[in-house]
Amino acid sequence: MTNVKLVSRAKLVAMSLMFAPGAAEAHLVETGLGPVYDGVAHFALSPEYCVPIVGAALYAGLRGKIQARSAIVLLPLCWLVGSLLGGLPSVPGLIAPPWLVLMLVGGFIAADVPLSVGASGFFVGAIGLALGFSSGMATAQYGQYIRPALGSTAAIFVVTALAAAAANATFGWIRIAVRVVGSWIAASGLLLLGWVLH
Repeated sequence: MTNVKLVSRAKLVAMSLMFAPGAAEAHLVETGLGPVYDGVAHFALSPEYCVPIVGAALYAGLRGKIQARSAIVLLPLCWLVGSLLGGLPSVPGLIAPPWLVLMLVGGFIAADVPLSVGASGFFVGAIGLALGFSSGMATAQYGQYIRPALGSTAAIFVVTALAAAAANATFGWIRIAVRVVGSWIAASGLLLLGWVLH
């Protein structure tokens, strides 16, 4: 009986040591695959960037073909400009709170806010610029920001093209499904706000 207890205690200690982290970081910025892939991984593994970008592309797709096509150009371009500006030295650290961006994007999708082509482009571009600026500040802390910005911009181009095309489908149920996704995005922003206030 004592051997069984000793073995179970040894297993518990071994499991505890195995799961004890050596270091923990909030964002994966360096993957070891090179700076371009670091930018792709940083975007793909950061929900505070990925979810609003997908949401902005979905919103543009809901608005029609012209807005969807302009978002495919505007969103990655504004992200790139924001990333390059955010990586500059001595830039003020003014970033949009992630909960606010999520609630805005999700609310616009869920409410299916009818904006003109210019206003829709401004909205999508502002989202890309704000999120790119925040990402540029994060990657600049590790010494490089130009090549990671190019990698994340390429990833955003692909994601935007796919999401905008999916939301621009002619089936009525797809439009409803996209609006439901928008309500989930807004709800996640509300949940994040509650977490911040808690």
